[in-house]
Amino acid sequence: MITVIITEEGPVAIKADGALKEYEVLCVVHGATTREEAFAAVKNQVPEKINGLEYDGCRFEKFSKESMEISATYVESEDDDELGTDPSGSSSNNQVSFDLSAGSERVMRGKEKPVTSKGAPEAGGLIGWNGKHGSAADFAGVEVVSGVMRISYQKRWSPAQLNAAYIRVLAEAFGSVNSKPFNGWKAGEALFIGASYSGNASGSKKVTVTYNFGIRINEGKKVEVNGVKVDHEKEGWEYVWAIAETKAEKGKLPAVVVSGVYIEKLYSKVDFGRLKI
Repeated sequence: MITVIITEEGPVAIKADGALKEYEVLCVVHGATTREEAFAAVKNQVPEKINGLEYDGCRFEKFSKESMEISATYVESEDDDELGTDPSGSSSNNQVSFDLSAGSERVMRGKEKPVTSKGAPEAGGLIGWNGKHGSAADFAGVEVVSGVMRISYQKRWSPAQLNAAYIRVLAEAFGSVNSKPFNGWKAGEALFIGASYSGNASGSKKVTVTYNFGIRINEGKKVEVNGVKVDHEKEGWEYVWAIAETKAEKGKLPAVVVSGVYIEKLYSKVDFGRLKI
């Protein structure tokens, strides 16, 4: 049987105007075999609020013979103190940082129909064709500068809120794109590439969790490759590819003809509102 005895309590921080900022209750726990059991017992024993301050968690103090000393801490309430209380997931206490830098990628088609010399063979909108057809045809493409954007959001949580259920939400969202507008980004533009934090697994001190996203802007127009159209507006993290074949009719220059255009959805979609940031 686990018993909790409150031995001491009082303020640990007071504002300049005399109002309480932080309050602690020291408890001695008998019968608990682990710290987690002791924390749970203290939480069940102490009140949720004291003098207008809200319960914020437990902190292990020390072992005392066959018991443990645990402090329950109370602090001023914040908007983000309870996971899921804000359906929008927004918080004025969040911080954001981003990096937009130059990268490169190899592209196989141009954005528009190319300007060509008179009589040049039709390359089908593809770049770097060697002019041959059949199995000998080759398309080199070209390396171009591309924007690489990474944005990070930071949010403060109490360790108790970062439980297995919430960490599972993060794991399920990893490698997915936003199914709904998210922090100013349209659906399909933000890719969740991980989250991190380090700190105590329990206690009253809040920890900072960093959430990282890759950003690619939606094109906002229907896809077209060499006159072949797809009735779909490409989203940022979708991938476009095409089947091209060469034709060499007798008495005419060889030409490349696009016979099919495909838009691939490479990532699952998730409602990032579940992340609560």
